Amino acid sequence: MSGFDEFVHENFDAHLRVVTEAGGVPRKRARSVVHAIRRRRAVRAGAATGVSILTVAAVAAGAMALRPSEDAAPAVFPTPPAGAPSWCYLSTYPQVNPAALGALRYDGRVYANNVDHTYVYVLPDGTHRTLEPDATGNIAAVPPDTTWTFDVPTEPGEAANSAWDLFPLGSAGGTELDGVRDPVLLYEWTTIVPDAVPAGVNVTALSEVLSDSIGFGGTTLPAFALPDGAVVETVFRWTDGHERAVTILPGFPGATLADYSGLAAVSIRVSNLPGGDTFEITSTYDPTKTWAAACVAGAPNPPSTRPIVTTAPAPYLEGPESAVFRCLAPLPAEDEEALPTTVLLESGLNSREDHGIPADFGPRGILVMSSFAVSELTTFFDPGSPGWAPVWSRSGPSGPMTGALSFTALAWVDADGAIVGREVKTPDPDGVLSADGDQVLDLGPYDGRQTMTYALGYVDNRGVPCPGADPGALDSASLVWLEGYGPDADHMTWSWTRVGPSPQN
Repeated sequence: MSGFDEFVHENFDAHLRVVTEAGGVPRKRARSVVHAIRRRRAVRAGAATGVSILTVAAVAAGAMALRPSEDAAPAVFPTPPAGAPSWCYLSTYPQVNPAALGALRYDGRVYANNVDHTYVYVLPDGTHRTLEPDATGNIAAVPPDTTWTFDVPTEPGEAANSAWDLFPLGSAGGTELDGVRDPVLLYEWTTIVPDAVPAGVNVTALSEVLSDSIGFGGTTLPAFALPDGAVVETVFRWTDGHERAVTILPGFPGATLADYSGLAAVSIRVSNLPGGDTFEITSTYDPTKTWAAACVAGAPNPPSTRPIVTTAPAPYLEGPESAVFRCLAPLPAEDEEALPTTVLLESGLNSREDHGIPADFGPRGILVMSSFAVSELTTFFDPGSPGWAPVWSRSGPSGPMTGALSFTALAWVDADGAIVGREVKTPDPDGVLSADGDQVLDLGPYDGRQTMTYALGYVDNRGVPCPGADPGALDSASLVWLEGYGPDADHMTWSWTRVGPSPQN
């Protein structure tokens, strides 16, 4: 299970520009909104890091930063190999594979060429419409049930060419078309929705959850999608015969993979239905039809379209925080409870729904309620060490960024107050990015402060003895929450808080 900072820290850059420029809700690295009660869509931005399960955001239908870039250089698309499928030719504006979408609600794709200012809307049925910017630079795409009006996109990264997939309820995700990145056309996927659907099962909502697992973004699981008592899982099956099921709670997105190597299929499965029925929507995977395998001349047939998870976790307490918190050193007494933070032990599933977090705490987890000062930010400085992340929010696409640089981590402390154990990142052997790890509820900035609630499950799986500490030191150690917030790494307010019992346990 990943550490808390990885939940916050990974896979946000790919989505930050899309959401903020859309005037929507900034996410992930910002920690500004994570798993709140209402449903949110995971928007795909197409950067090299790919899509994360936990990249979920609400994007308002409105200005989407589509202004032409005079500095953008034309992208040279690769020449597909002889006999390549027609969808490999991006100059023909191919549609997203309809066979991959199942019952997913999808409003089509806008191709944006910001060099010659050509914009083409491809409807879900493959029909092409040329869109002309108006005098203010806006263009309008009109799906069957929605009117999209937005500016001409230069993001991601002042891209010369990009593609924007549109979904109902005003959400979208962008992919830079630079001739190198996968344009996310999904021809490697085929999705089958059974004809017989049990009563109370909403196939559209389930398809939106499964969509995230195939790399297209999706929504969190709504409670209305299934009958009471039903259990929902993302199920991965590999060609070597083994499979992995990950339980998906209401309010959470489905699981995804960091690497598709050897994958045969991924499903969303509903069990414990009335009468004992099981219902499953399945997407099969064909690595020969990925963009790199089918469309890039001379490219080898790759086993994966995503980066492989690293197996060498970076150590905590060796970054800038080591000036205050480091292995085998005593906790600084002056920093105890320097911030108004409460940390409570929890266990089990959904034990603190009053905080809006349907969390899986496991045998032992913690609920953290913290408040810290924020200010206007002009830059993002990220030390690149585990536990660190900018925390910010923005009011509208052009509003100021308000927040702080943050550090958070778990530590294990002996009777003398010295740190004898630290948090560790442990990559999943299957590369599964699961929804059952860390959850955050952002309660919003208030009078120059940000109030946050974090839920971290399975904390006993997260710790390792510090180098030089007794291998059994964690058995008798106390659990402590370390944190720091400030405008930059040199001006942090540091604090540590002992973990206490929950009033309801």
